[in-house]
Amino acid sequence: MTLPIGSRSPALFQTLSLVADPIAFFDRNSAKYGDTFTARVLGPASPPVVFLGRPEAIQAVFTTLADAFEFGKVTNVFRPLVGNESLIMNEGPTSATATAINARAASGTVAQSRAFDC
Repeated sequence: MTLPIGSRSPALFQTLSLVADPIAFFDRNSAKYGDTFTARVLGPASPPVVFLGRPEAIQAVFTTLADAFEFGKVTNVFRPLVGNESLIMNEGPTSATATAINARAASGTVAQSRAFDC
């Protein structure tokens, strides 16, 4: 699989840029590389991280079945950044439930069904 293009700056520089100003980091990289780009923000030995800027791409991630992703290979790298309860840290039935909830939220069905609960 080919990853989207991204910065060739050292991983430490990319990490510090992200931590110092996440919005500027995203804006700068998306202006240079497009709405979807790759960065190394978790240290020099970490896997690359793909950032998504289009709502449709983000929705596709949250509505894809969890089995289609290989989170087990990289989740421990993300643990300090996202915490133990993050969607990507869950596997099995917990992950399937969380993915289903996020898929409903991303598709708007949760918001629509809540509108009539008032």
